[in-house]
This record gives sequence, structure tokens and C-alpha cells, in this order.
Amino acid sequence: MKAALRDYHLLWRMALSARLGHARAFLLSVTALAALAVGLLVWLKTSDVGEVLGAAARIVIGGILIGYVMYFLPGAAKLNTPMHARLVPRMRRRLMQLTAAAWAGASGLAALLAWGTPFSPVFVLLGMGTWLAILGLGRSGHRAGTLAQYMFFPVFIVPGALDFIRQYLGHGAGFAIAVALMLALAAFTLETMFMNGGDRHFTMRTAQKLQTERLTVEGQFKGHNHNRFATGIYLAALRRDSAGHNGGKLLAHLLGAREHWSHQVLGLGSVSLLAGIAMFVLRQVGGETVRGLLINSAPMYASGIFIASYFEFGGRNTRLIETRGEQALLRLAPVMPARAPLFNRRLARLLLRNAAINWCMLLAASLWLTLAAGAPSSLLVRQVCLACLTLPLIGLNLRDQSRLSSMLGSSVLVFLLTSVGVSLLAGIALREVTGLPVLSGAALMSITIACVDGVRRWKVSIDAPHAFPVGRMV
Repeated sequence: MKAALRDYHLLWRMALSARLGHARAFLLSVTALAALAVGLLVWLKTSDVGEVLGAAARIVIGGILIGYVMYFLPGAAKLNTPMHARLVPRMRRRLMQLTAAAWAGASGLAALLAWGTPFSPVFVLLGMGTWLAILGLGRSGHRAGTLAQYMFFPVFIVPGALDFIRQYLGHGAGFAIAVALMLALAAFTLETMFMNGGDRHFTMRTAQKLQTERLTVEGQFKGHNHNRFATGIYLAALRRDSAGHNGGKLLAHLLGAREHWSHQVLGLGSVSLLAGIAMFVLRQVGGETVRGLLINSAPMYASGIFIASYFEFGGRNTRLIETRGEQALLRLAPVMPARAPLFNRRLARLLLRNAAINWCMLLAASLWLTLAAGAPSSLLVRQVCLACLTLPLIGLNLRDQSRLSSMLGSSVLVFLLTSVGVSLLAGIALREVTGLPVLSGAALMSITIACVDGVRRWKVSIDAPHAFPVGRMV
């Protein structure tokens, strides 16, 4: 028994170590940020401290649990190499046992966390278990799993889907059949994730590596499934900017297509447009149940600004680190200023503009989806105020780029939580003095913090040594 436990502990650590070093800090930061966003929404709705703490605790426990399982699945798949499957058969068996235990534990704990909430523990158990099995199948490189990841959640807003689940799968024979199908899917996922050598193992291993590499910054553009329309627009802009010999426009291509305005507009714009149209259609044909679901979930769109802003900040800074080779070449361009203050000013202006554009686009998408869901117009002002609480994040893009230092993790979260806390306290004080709503006063304070902190960071970034390559030793 002790030997098995040692094996499980070792494999768990090895699977998690396959991720980047800051993954744990990132997971904890995002979980705390989600707890803050949900806690704010519950407080605005109920003003009950007990309910706020309960909802935040559920988010923290569930977020950490799901995050670790999501990190574990691709790491465990990587450990099952063809050589290990043949030479160390116990490793494959232990990996399958550990994965099954993590799947069962995560599904059961999620059901327990749903106890006492509007969400049925039975549906949470079925949903979490099925989703984790689909996630593992997708991480294994299986195309059906990859497709099912995108189709899983939209299925629940199909007219009549919730009524069918509530009527036939919540109890009795329907529940037994649903559990049996979920277990069958989990067993198929285990066999697919952990092959046992042979030609099929080598083939699936190649698909696994490509699937997991696409989750990283450096591997997200691998493969041959690029969007040709978006790529064509980006290449046309690149050719035009290169021919014009404009240093500022060339610098805009530094971080690649993902940070260029064309990709941002096409990506977020197309997804938001299609989602809004789908919501509008569902409102017309879905009945009262679907309408109520859409309206009740509308406040969550604003809380998504918190999470999306953090992801955008982290992704932009990570891409700066990953493009140091391109930065060295870009410094040789004749149109690039040689003096550090001029170059840093141009880079800071670019990063600040990109961050502001991203924030405005996320806010616009949130408001559009809120309107499409049929939520009352009074909610729009509240969403704008909530989004303003993340404005201080924009200034964090301005820094001494020449030094190799942490740009993601607990320090960013502490700064944001401090800013939000100060803003809410200022909002409460303004309400007592002027009668202004708390969120409106907090939004004004966040704007002030963003401006003051942005000016300070602007001076630091301009006075720093030459920015490129980012993260060089000085």
C-alpha cells in the first residue's frame, strides 16, 4: 500500500511539473479573482455576508480542484511515452488508476459543493464527470474529444435541453443510464490517453504532443489549421506596413498576429456577434425557461471582464518573453530609433494602446451579450462600473522591460485586489457623503488609480535601459 501511495505521489508531482513554473501562481490568482468577482455579484444581489463568503469559498475550492485536474491530465498523458509503456508497465497502470481517482474525486467534490445552491448536485455530478472525460479525451489528441469540448456547454442552451435533463436524467432509470454512459466514456478516455505501445501508440503520441503544445504560447500556431481569412488580412497589413517604412506600425507586428488589431477584431468580434445572435434566437424560440436562464446569467458577462483582463495581461507579457529573437532582429531595422528613451516610448505607447483596445473590446462584447440576452438596461451601467475596476491592470503593461523579472503571479493579483478594495472603500465613503451608488464611486476611484499609477509606470518605462530584447541580463 505504501509503495502504491509513493507511486501516486511521484506521478502526480511529475505530471504537474510538466506545466510551466508559474502555472500554480497563475491558477491561484485566477481562482482568487473569480471568487472576488462572484462575491461582488452576490453582495450586490443579496447584501448577505454569509452568502458572499459561502459563494467565494465554493469558487476557491472548486477552482483549485478543477485547475489542478486540468493541469494534471495533459501532464499525465505526456508521461505515457511508448518506451515507458513497454519498459515500465507499472507506470501506465498507476497513471490510469491515479487519473481515474482524480476524475472521481473531482466529480464527487463538485457535486458536494453544489449542495445548498440552485444547482442540482445530480446534474453537477453528471456534468463535471462527463466534461472531465471529454477534456481528457481532447488532451489525448482524439479529434472527437477536441470537438466535444466546444460542443459540451452550448448543448445546454438548446431549447428543451434543460427540461429533458431535469425530467429524464435526474432520477430513476434515466439517472442510472446517464451514469453508465458517463462511466463508459471515462473508460474509453483512459484507454485512449494511456496507450500500451505499438504503432498506434506512436501515432497517438504525435497527436497528443501537438494537442498539448497548442496550449502553450510557443506552440499555439503549430499545425495546418490556420484561419486563412484572418491570416490573409494580417499578411496584407504586414506587407503594407513594411513597404511604408513606418517604425511604429512595424512595431505593432512584434507580438505576431494574435496581438495585431486585425486578429483581435476578427476573433472577439466574430465570436461575440455569433453568440449574440444565438442568444437572440434562443430568446425568441426557447420559452420562458431559456429566457430566464439567459437573463439570470447576464451579470456573469461583466465578471468575465475581470478574468479576461487578467488573461490578456498575462498573455501579452508572456509573448514579449517568447519573441526575444524577433526583437533582436527588429532593433536592426533602419526605422527603429537607436536611443533608449525614444524606443521605450514607442514600445510603451504600443503596449498601452493594445491593452486599452483589448479592454474596450471586452467591455463592448460584454454589453452586447447583455443586450442580446434581454437583460434590463439598468444592468449595463453596473457592468461598466464593474469593468472599470480592472482598469489599473492596463498600467501594468508599462515597466522596465529590459530586466528579467516576474510579470505574472501573486504580485499582479495583490495589486488588483488592493486597487479593488481601495476603490470599494472610496465608493462607500462617497455614498455616505454624496449619495452616489457604491459601484459608481468605486469606478471613479479605479479610473483615478489607473491614471496615477499609469503616469508613474510610464516614467519608469521611459527612463529604463533599451527594452529589446525583453528580459535580457543587465
